Amino acid sequence: MADAVAVDPAPAKVTRLHLLRPWIYTSYQAILPILVSAAAAVVFLRLAQAREALFGTIGMVLTGLRPGHSIASEVIGSQFLALTVVIAVFALVCWYTARLLVTVDAGRNLPPGAQRLLGQRAIRNAAEHLPRLLGGVTAAALIAALLNALAIRGAASRWLPAYVVAAAFSPLAAGLAIQFLARRGWRRLAWMVAGAALPWLAVLGAPPAQLNWAVLTCLAALCYLPALLYAATVQRRTVLRALGMRAGHPAAPLDFGLALGRLTSMAAAGTLLLALLGTGPVSLARATGASAIVLVFLTGLLSPLCAATLVLRRISRRAPGVVTIVALGALSLYLVLHAALGWDPFKERVGMERIAAIAPAGMPRATQPAGAQDVVVNAYGGGLRAGLFTAQVLADLDDRSCGEFGRRLHRLSGVSGGSLGIAVYLTLRQELVASGGWGRCRPALGNPRLLRTMVESVLAQDHLSAAMARMLSIDLIPGATPQRGQALLDSWQNALNAELSGLRRQPGRAAVSLAGLALPLHMLSGGVTPAPGVYFNTTDTRSGQRVWFSNGGRWQDDGGVQNTLTDAFQVGQAVLHSARFPLVSPAGAVELSAQQRVVVDGGYADNSGAGTLLDGGSDDHNMVWLSLDGNPPPACNAPSADANDQVWTPVGALLAVRRRQANLAVLRFRDAHKDAIYTPLSLDLYAAFKDTIPDDEKRCTFVRGLRSAPLGWYMTRVTVGDQNIAIVAAVEAACKKLQPLCDSP
Repeated sequence: MADAVAVDPAPAKVTRLHLLRPWIYTSYQAILPILVSAAAAVVFLRLAQAREALFGTIGMVLTGLRPGHSIASEVIGSQFLALTVVIAVFALVCWYTARLLVTVDAGRNLPPGAQRLLGQRAIRNAAEHLPRLLGGVTAAALIAALLNALAIRGAASRWLPAYVVAAAFSPLAAGLAIQFLARRGWRRLAWMVAGAALPWLAVLGAPPAQLNWAVLTCLAALCYLPALLYAATVQRRTVLRALGMRAGHPAAPLDFGLALGRLTSMAAAGTLLLALLGTGPVSLARATGASAIVLVFLTGLLSPLCAATLVLRRISRRAPGVVTIVALGALSLYLVLHAALGWDPFKERVGMERIAAIAPAGMPRATQPAGAQDVVVNAYGGGLRAGLFTAQVLADLDDRSCGEFGRRLHRLSGVSGGSLGIAVYLTLRQELVASGGWGRCRPALGNPRLLRTMVESVLAQDHLSAAMARMLSIDLIPGATPQRGQALLDSWQNALNAELSGLRRQPGRAAVSLAGLALPLHMLSGGVTPAPGVYFNTTDTRSGQRVWFSNGGRWQDDGGVQNTLTDAFQVGQAVLHSARFPLVSPAGAVELSAQQRVVVDGGYADNSGAGTLLDGGSDDHNMVWLSLDGNPPPACNAPSADANDQVWTPVGALLAVRRRQANLAVLRFRDAHKDAIYTPLSLDLYAAFKDTIPDDEKRCTFVRGLRSAPLGWYMTRVTVGDQNIAIVAAVEAACKKLQPLCDSP
């Protein structure tokens, strides 16, 4: 254990303030790692997409195992292991950087009179213990965030914070208590506390959720990580001496050059790891997971910031005011160069993404003759959630009708995630039809979900990690071409290519092409002749106009003039231009009629896609109109504004304007086509669980607890399972309007 605490001769009256002053001063010295640690905990506790990513690192087995898989392999994968390792590393880096900040030149940088006021020994005592506590608390807070994300859906919220704190912090608190008792000479009592605490802490390690034994075991063990890390930092000198290595005295000040070298080495290691994740294959980032990638970034960021802090402290102490002068001089130089010479190293760079060309299968290929073509579809934007909802509904209708639904499609217009759903559905359908279609099939509600299974396999994956790895590495370099959009596109293409390869390996399906999203847009037909019109919507950043790209080889903005696209323009490019939501992907450049335009997410102009359907003209009489909205409506009279809405009012206003514009586009299309059979299909989880949870209040509590991350490119299998229940209701509602397309058995 650590050496006994040395106490200065106390004054006549020692108050709590006197005891706290050294700790307050030491905390100020180590404020940087403290703030980074707190920021990491807040991000994972409060952000919906961060909670969803944490939830996906370790999960439930809901309906039995897939063939060839064990319980452990189903729920405990590389992302959980990577997260565990990174939490430990991040906590140790917080401890070590804090230790360096408070012990380098310890005591020599105190203001005049501070040594007498605070006490040199008291400061060294605080400098020894505060970094250790910071490392343990950092690990415990991140584990608490993981337990919070794994908490049972619909659990009473009043007990959740208490459970999370108890499970994550009790092992660390017990370890501190044991150390305190041992230092006081009460070793027998310390062993009694340890023996009594272990069974109780093992129970706390299991969250109140319907998890299997493998998950419970892993989480129970993970809860002991903070205590183990704290013990390691306390006993490390003893271990080093036992190994014959040099270990200095804990109260001895560290050399400035040595500390700076160590921080530089740590920064270099973090940079190399980020570079590996940022330039490596998509599969590497996906195996690591978005949660671990964010922590790797914070770990790599903390070391250089602390090194800069030490340097600035040394300069300020030797030459007061010089740092301010240099900073003002650098700012003035930049402003002069920027204003006079146009130097702009921080200018935004736009994406120029493209998939490596893959030759489509040779012609002729099998297609289906078009039917009545009396169905039009608009698909709302809403990230991967909307994309999966769109693709699953369309694919399920095709499966239940043995492909007859696709023959009736006339036009499809998508935005953002809705565009991705349409593209994945049509691409897979095109290859399925070319290789034999549904085979012997009779329209029925109970048909095997051949196409729906494929679209779900493509979209229900982690498409966020690759984009996060690029965003937190390459895309931070000034002047570099952003890569997170390309990573997102590559992730979609890799998942689609894997599914097409599996389809090709099936007997009799050798005609399957692996072009996927690299298919030229003008060749996208969904396996129907003549092909339905397909429109992917984006927004021009300069004019704010809606711009669409069509599989007819055309593009158009709100000016109404149609122009020709190049034959090499890919389906993936059109989808990515439609789905360029801020931060997740950069703005993109596209050459249109010998002019470069910069575009962003189509939801800025119209998040419904219905506005583009109006461009089709007046031949939409007596049609069935499917309006697919993958954004769940507010559940059970939820208040219009909560604390988060008040904090993020500008973002809330932006999203509200998007919803309003989308609703207006739908109303305009309804007014222009009053004879259309309007069929709105939404991801209404509250209505979907009505039969299983009849009580309105209980159902409301349950639905609010479901994982429903907004505008993200990652969904867990549990979230997909919840969404499937609402999709069944949407498909059945569509079947009623499309009878006799999908008959009951």
